[in-house]
Amino acid sequence: MNATLKLTVKSGTQKGQVFDLPDGKATIGRGSTNDITLDNPTISKHHLLLNVQNGVVTAQDLGSTNGTFINGKKVTASTKLRPGDELQVGADITLTLHGVVDRTYVAAAPPPPKKKSMAGILALLGILLLAILLVGGYFLWQGMQVVAPTPTVAQATATATVPTLASVPTATLTPQSATASTASTAAPVRITFNADQSTLQFGDCARLFWSVDNAKDVRLDGKAVSNAGEREICPQKSGENHILTALSLDGNIEEATISLVILPTATPPPGVKVSFSTEQSTLDYGDCTTLRWQVENAQNVALNGQQVGYTGNQEVCPRETSNTYRLLISSTGNNVTEQTVVIRVRPTPLPAQATPTFTPLPPTSAPAAAAPVINQFIADSYSLQAGKCTLLHWSVSNARQVSLDSAPVANQGSQQICPAVSGSYVLTAVGSGGQTSHATVQLQVNSGGSVTTPPPVAGSGPYELKVGNQHRYEEPWGGDRGDPCEAWRTGNFDDKHPNFRGFNLELLLTNNSQAKVADTWGDDISFFTASGGEVKACFYGYGGAGPPPKATASVTFFTVVPQGDYVQVVQLDLGGYTIRLCLDGKGGSWECQP
Repeated sequence: MNATLKLTVKSGTQKGQVFDLPDGKATIGRGSTNDITLDNPTISKHHLLLNVQNGVVTAQDLGSTNGTFINGKKVTASTKLRPGDELQVGADITLTLHGVVDRTYVAAAPPPPKKKSMAGILALLGILLLAILLVGGYFLWQGMQVVAPTPTVAQATATATVPTLASVPTATLTPQSATASTASTAAPVRITFNADQSTLQFGDCARLFWSVDNAKDVRLDGKAVSNAGEREICPQKSGENHILTALSLDGNIEEATISLVILPTATPPPGVKVSFSTEQSTLDYGDCTTLRWQVENAQNVALNGQQVGYTGNQEVCPRETSNTYRLLISSTGNNVTEQTVVIRVRPTPLPAQATPTFTPLPPTSAPAAAAPVINQFIADSYSLQAGKCTLLHWSVSNARQVSLDSAPVANQGSQQICPAVSGSYVLTAVGSGGQTSHATVQLQVNSGGSVTTPPPVAGSGPYELKVGNQHRYEEPWGGDRGDPCEAWRTGNFDDKHPNFRGFNLELLLTNNSQAKVADTWGDDISFFTASGGEVKACFYGYGGAGPPPKATASVTFFTVVPQGDYVQVVQLDLGGYTIRLCLDGKGGSWECQP
């Protein structure tokens, strides 16, 4: 039965377009080499294969990015299409199949049974009668060999019963059914697909080799190739996949995939500058050090798999004997450079084995309970419009009881606050020994009108502000020492007030304007902590004074914050422009809205 098969575009930019489907194979995809080309960015270059045989259509996805669906069900293997089925490819293109003849092959009916002829029946009766006579004659002959009494007349009289037609068994001739011949199973596809090398340096090439048996169509990355061959591949990015697809003699599809990995180079490409170092390369067990890096003219930077800024530092406390930290830099042209820092940890010496003694130990008093520590108490937003809400977040350790504005809460958690007026929220932590710690968040509620703030201009205006090095000191610092800069210069720390810590921050100002920046630009910088307060800061070191046009100058600040708190926002007001940088307390920073 001949039928015209058509594929109609039901949705998408080519809606209404109709494609004829003759017997054979037809590929669908975005590339111009396909039998059916659909111009849509969500469709893969070689997306789908249709196989038409005797009016039966099957669909097979060719490893597309967004998949193929039939009536909403994803195609994972060769799947049969029926009249009216909807075929979805990509994100917004639907195709409908028309005129498909779904052929089912029915075995031929058995021929009618042949009529029994009379001649055949008589011949069968004759054969049966002859057999009876022979058997009877044999037993009669055996009886004559035995001496027996003289038989009476009654005994000697034998009645020969002639069998009738009804008594003769009839051979039933069952007509043999005509069975459909079983189609021979096609030999399975055998694919050999390999590469002379699967890991390459950037710019190197590899050769792919393949050999396919029992296939009527072979494609490499969607393009038709011979059943055996080789090809040179020069990948431009790591993890590039190459797919060999084979169509078997019975219409099934088999695939093999090779992934090529580009190894990062140790030397950055021209124009890319990388500096990656550590303050100490050898540590005692339990000590920490700081990693520092600075990258220029790159697209992406990652430290041990985590994305970081182009310039930054991170404190690490390694515990293994040898610890490797990897900085991966991605630049234009898909080039990847790897820089490594190795930090070694001295093994902890085993204590000398002392001779055991039996001197009883004097009774000791129980150690003093540790004071509760409020590690964090911050708000998502410290300035709100009336009727708006924000979230408070806190984390407390060494506490048996924690309360927020006298209401018990967990040691760690978040709570939504919708204040009607400006005010403060107090977090109180009580330790097992009765010690108490407090932290406060101050929220500002604006009663009417929107708060207008100057837009950030870093990178696009006359000035650009970046964070260089930052460091949190663990020496205890008292809040009653007066000016923090003077105390820092004199080393006058107060170990009686251990709940305060020093914070060190380097800022880099780039002048994109045509005029020199005043040497006092550091006086125009404000610091705000995560708890919502503003802290006083002083600068004690210049990398240069106010930068001239097209130059960068640095200034280093020092301030004091409560333990567990940190400087979260740095704001520079310079020449009518406001630039704000947000810090995460872990070494990261980014430009943010006021």
